[in-house]
Amino acid sequence: MKKFLLSLCVVAAAFMTACNQTAEAPAAKANNIETILKNLHDPKSNQVIVVCHRGDWRNYPENSIPAIESVIEMGADMVEIDIAMTKDSVLVLSHDRTLDRCTTGKGRISDMTYDSLQTFDLKSAHGGHFGYILKIPTLREALLVCKD
Repeated sequence: MKKFLLSLCVVAAAFMTACNQTAEAPAAKANNIETILKNLHDPKSNQVIVVCHRGDWRNYPENSIPAIESVIEMGADMVEIDIAMTKDSVLVLSHDRTLDRCTTGKGRISDMTYDSLQTFDLKSAHGGHFGYILKIPTLREALLVCKD
């Protein structure tokens, strides 16, 4: 299971590379993605690649949709996300295997259904409030942010 999730995380990170909301032509976007991935996998590359760990966690809850959207707007090359699986096999974004640190809930994500996770709110790293409530997103929701 851990190997599967790690592989899925790598695939998701590759998809997140495509998160670029500029007006570039599709061919230019594809070329940019190929260049980033080539440099990412080349240990001799001196290319700097900006990868945002858990999105813009300083301004939004980590691994949240607004955190991902914020780094896209900043022009980051990639966003690294963390994935966990619920009891009912829904892939959600979470760095931790428990809810305790990043949400108003407690317990292991793998012991809860997706619907039960939606009863908890995400917390920010700095205790900030945004004027709206954020919930744990699914991997699907995160990937849709990157859809052209």
